[in-house]
Amino acid sequence: MSTGPGRANRVILALLGVLLLAGGVIGLLLSYALLDRPATGPVLPLQVRTFAGQNPWFWWILAVAALLVALLGLRWLLAQARTNRVAALDLTTDPRDGITTVPAGVITDAVEKEATSIAGVEGATARLRSHGGGSRLDLTATLAHRADLAQVRARLEGEVVPHVRQVLGRPDLPVLIELQPEARPARRFR
Repeated sequence: MSTGPGRANRVILALLGVLLLAGGVIGLLLSYALLDRPATGPVLPLQVRTFAGQNPWFWWILAVAALLVALLGLRWLLAQARTNRVAALDLTTDPRDGITTVPAGVITDAVEKEATSIAGVEGATARLRSHGGGSRLDLTATLAHRADLAQVRARLEGEVVPHVRQVLGRPDLPVLIELQPEARPARRFR
């Protein structure tokens, strides 16, 4: 499962990595005289080395380019901070009767507690996320080494999920359940 920002990050970072790798390889080839150039002289020709000193406008263009790169970097960093987590759920059925909201932490704590009460579940993490104009519950259960996978799955799907749907009054609440094995402790050999 891959998110849009995650995919974009991988593509941009891969392209940047390829460009930097190509630049490094070209620099190495030039420095070892493998590209029609003697190895004893400078890597850059005289016109390139003296260009900045002869053209004062060069530094202004460089400053604007650096500012653009910094702004793009800031925008990327702010995009990483955005999350699709839900802070609270609105359970209001009729606004004339009042507004009812429940903090997401209360719901996720209850789901985590119920999930960890199941035999074979060592830990659980629940998150409410925005999903297609509504919300979705993501539940990750960490299983003990000898857990009965079928039993844990059946109890999560048959007890935990219906309970949270009933409490929220949302029988169609999408729930994503992820089962992951507990990390094995390192073996010590004597």
